[in-house]
Amino acid sequence: MLTRYDIVHFEILFFNLSTFLNQLSDTLTMTILKFLNRFILCVLLLTVVTACTDNNKRESTGEYLDDMVISTKIRATFLGDARLKTFSIDVETYKGMVQLSGFVDSQQEAERAVQLARTIKGVKAVHNSLIVK
Repeated sequence: MLTRYDIVHFEILFFNLSTFLNQLSDTLTMTILKFLNRFILCVLLLTVVTACTDNNKRESTGEYLDDMVISTKIRATFLGDARLKTFSIDVETYKGMVQLSGFVDSQQEAERAVQLARTIKGVKAVHNSLIVK
């Protein structure tokens, strides 16, 4: 038969065990939350660092729009020039580097196309891939 003294000891033991388990649970929860916080912070940091690095294989939206404006200005210049009689010059621009390709009637037209392309603001270099018919 259990005495009052034994019951008090069981209550104290149960209370201590309950307190210990609660503290352990809180500690584990905090440890898991700290780990998740650090993990998420690392993932965000890596994302930001990766997004901010310069990648020569891709261009940003701003660079794409700048290149598109350069190509359009070059095409408009070609259309407005009386010495260029051809509409078969393709203009590709990537990070300010212009490539002209297609067919022209003479070497003078090819040189004139390169000269006109170089006059456009934002053009860093012109690669001539034009073929004389």
